[in-house]
Amino acid sequence: MTIYKQSVIEENYTFMEDDWNFQINSENGLRRENAECSNVEVYKNLFNFSERNLTIDQKIVKELHKFITSIYQEIKRYNLKFSYQMLLHNEKIEIDTKYDDRSYGFARVVISDGANNVYMDDITLVNDRKQNLQNEIYKVVKTNLNTAKLKSTSYSEHVCFDHKSLIFSNQAIGYFIHEILGHMLESDFYIGFQLISNDIKISEKLMVTDGVKGFEDIIGLNTYDDMGKEIKEITLVSNGKIKNILADKKEDSFDHKLYGVSRRNDYHFTVIPRMRATVVQPFDHLCKEEIIAKYNDAVFMEKAYIGNVDPATGNYSVFGNGFIVRGGMLSDKILNLKISGNILKDLDHFEYIGNDVNVVGSFCVKFDQTARVASGGPTVSLVDMNMEGDVYRV
Repeated sequence: MTIYKQSVIEENYTFMEDDWNFQINSENGLRRENAECSNVEVYKNLFNFSERNLTIDQKIVKELHKFITSIYQEIKRYNLKFSYQMLLHNEKIEIDTKYDDRSYGFARVVISDGANNVYMDDITLVNDRKQNLQNEIYKVVKTNLNTAKLKSTSYSEHVCFDHKSLIFSNQAIGYFIHEILGHMLESDFYIGFQLISNDIKISEKLMVTDGVKGFEDIIGLNTYDDMGKEIKEITLVSNGKIKNILADKKEDSFDHKLYGVSRRNDYHFTVIPRMRATVVQPFDHLCKEEIIAKYNDAVFMEKAYIGNVDPATGNYSVFGNGFIVRGGMLSDKILNLKISGNILKDLDHFEYIGNDVNVVGSFCVKFDQTARVASGGPTVSLVDMNMEGDVYRV
């Protein structure tokens, strides 16, 4: 029988409609489970309150209060709504005789208009980046404010981009791979995808890994997964082939090894196989600007935010926003950008995979369980892709 003990402490700072709110939430529980049954109960707190890995100095909080309030006053001038959230998550787990400390944090900036258009970004919050938080918030607010103003004041034209080259930002390629490939390689979803997976064509350039090392404070994982298995990096794709899947049972893994992918929302839930940090590895010695400069007529996806794939056919859609690329430069803005294709052939369309890797954190919902994940990679480009979106002339 596995005994899973968990304690969570979350500090939540929110600003909405000129009002600040601060809450500390905690939960402590125990789950006993075996193959036949499980039961949960409240358990003692595993924390000594001063042991939290991720905290924030109250001086920084007070400075943020003033800064966020000034931003709110500016945004109100444009009849836009603004909210801000900062969450610090600290967690301790004990699985049989194994112990682990986990933490993650983020600052969320949301701007919305009267037409229910929402512009949202999360900023990863780790101890060594808290001093620069105001600068990062300002950059996000400025970008999203400009987008909101553009949408409210400029005329758009719906354009189809057929068989065009497509450039992905760090965030967009991470999301793209997470949604259209990563989920298909989780063992409970792979059962459906396996029927067509032998027909998949993958570029020899593409290498995708999934792990935790270097991203612990982004995901909120550390040494062990939620079954007490050691977390190890796994190579999912390499040399034009699917090398392995994210399996929570040895018999499902290609090499009959476990890599620590069993995760649960909290002690109330059973484990399921999940991604951790899913990353496209660098290949060509090129950065974002150098890749964009190679294209006279293309599309750049700056941000992806919704995606889905049919495991029975491989057909997928990914939605986001970006820019038209003309003469090696970013030009007109594209909102409601939609990419449509088929995973069986489009993963063979990579032209450049740069070396400017960046990884960002987010939340992923699967079977009503929410997990903190990360994804990313370098700037990449693909050829012969089909897209459409609303183009705003600037």
